Amino acid sequence: MSESATHDFVVREYRAGDEHAILSAFNRVFPLVDPTFRPRTLDEWRWRTLGNPAGWRSWIAVAAGGEVVAQQAGLPIRMIHRGEAVTWNQIVDSFADPRYGRGLKSPGLFVHVAQPFCDTYGGAPPKDQIMYGMPVRRAYRIGQKFLGYQLVRDQHRLCADAVAVQGRAAPRVDVEEVARFPAEIDAFFERARAPHKAIAVRDRAFLDWRFADRPGHGYRIALARRAADRALVGYAVYARGAFDLRDGALVCDWLVDPSEARAGDALRAWLGERARADGAAELTAVFPEPCADFAQFQRAGFRVEGTSYFTSAGSYTRTFHTLDLYWDWYYTLADFDLC
Repeated sequence: MSESATHDFVVREYRAGDEHAILSAFNRVFPLVDPTFRPRTLDEWRWRTLGNPAGWRSWIAVAAGGEVVAQQAGLPIRMIHRGEAVTWNQIVDSFADPRYGRGLKSPGLFVHVAQPFCDTYGGAPPKDQIMYGMPVRRAYRIGQKFLGYQLVRDQHRLCADAVAVQGRAAPRVDVEEVARFPAEIDAFFERARAPHKAIAVRDRAFLDWRFADRPGHGYRIALARRAADRALVGYAVYARGAFDLRDGALVCDWLVDPSEARAGDALRAWLGERARADGAAELTAVFPEPCADFAQFQRAGFRVEGTSYFTSAGSYTRTFHTLDLYWDWYYTLADFDLC
C-alpha cells in the first residue's frame, strides 16, 4: 500500500506491529475530548481491529521518531442493502493529536490521513459503499467540509423506567439465556431481515464477534423460541451501561421475526427483569423512527427522548442520498461503538 510524506509525518496504512504506538496515542488523545473515556487495552484493540470477521480499516500518521499522531479507522460491516450484499464502514477511533491540528480553515493532519483512507477503502462494491457513524461535533464539521459527511438524523432514544418494563404475557414463547449464538441464527436472520431495506448481516460470525468474544464486557444474550417447535423467533442483547452520560441498562441489539409479535413481548419482559436485577433505574434502546420496533416499544411504555448524538453518513457512489438511509436503514446500538 502506498504512503505519503506530509510535513514531518509519514501517512500510510496500518502495518502489523503498529498497534502499540496506535494504542499509546489513542489513550493519550481521547481523554482530552471524552470525559467518560476509559483507557483501551491491547486485547480490546485486537478484538475490534483484527478480530472483525469483515476485516479492518486503518490509516495513520507517523512522526519521525515513530510516534503515531493521527489515525483514521473504521469497522467494516457486511450489509444487505436493497437486496445486494455490500460493505459499509463505521468510522471509529479516529483522532489527531491537537498539538498538530490546524482547525477547519485548511486541511489539517486529520484530513491528510482521512483522504487516503477514503481513497483506499471507498468505492463501488466490493469496496466500502458507505461510511457512517456518530462523530463528535468537531469531527463531523471537518468531515462535512472535507470528506462529504452528511446528516442522516438527529438521534432519539427510547427509554423506560426499569420497574415499568413488564412486557405482555407470551405463553407460547420461551426465553432462554445463552453464552453464544446458535448456528440457526443465520437462517433466522434471513427471515427477520425481510422488512428492512438496509441492515447489517446479523449472522453467527458477526454476533459472536460483537458480543460473545469481546473482552471485558458482560453482555447478556437471550433467545426467544416458539414453545411448540422450539423455532428461533427473536433475540435480544442486554448490558448494564451508560448512554449519553446517563447510567442505566441498554438494549444493545434486537431482532424479531416480523410474524412473531409475541417474541417481542417476551424479550421485553426479559429485558425488564434483567435491568431490575442489576439495579438499573432505566432501560434505553435505539432504533430508527421508520422501523416497526420504534412504535412497538412505545406501545410497550417506552418514551421518546432527544440525545446529544446525531447519525451521519457519506458515500463513495453517486446514487447516494441520506433520505434513502433515513427510510431504509435498520440499526440498533450494536451498529455503533456506543455499547
